[in-house]
Amino acid sequence: MYDNGITDSLLYARKGKRAVTWRQLFLRAATDVPLPKNLKPENLDEINTRTLKSIFQKLLSACAHNDKDVTGKRLRIIDEFLNITFKRD
Repeated sequence: MYDNGITDSLLYARKGKRAVTWRQLFLRAATDVPLPKNLKPENLDEINTRTLKSIFQKLLSACAHNDKDVTGKRLRIIDEFLNITFKRD
């Protein structure tokens, strides 16, 4: 059932349709992005996974707006902030 859900979400995204659930949106945004090399599998326990989910939901909620351009602007502002904050020399 889990595999079918992933396959359905990927096929849904390939058809050019927009994501309608948190899960579909996350899969669409993260499917082609590898995990950081320094992230150990044991770091992704239930608590950390729950925290990651919360961060994802809060970021999207903070960016959400009825106007596509406003949503995009908010997303880019947060992305730029994170790029500056976590820039590694």
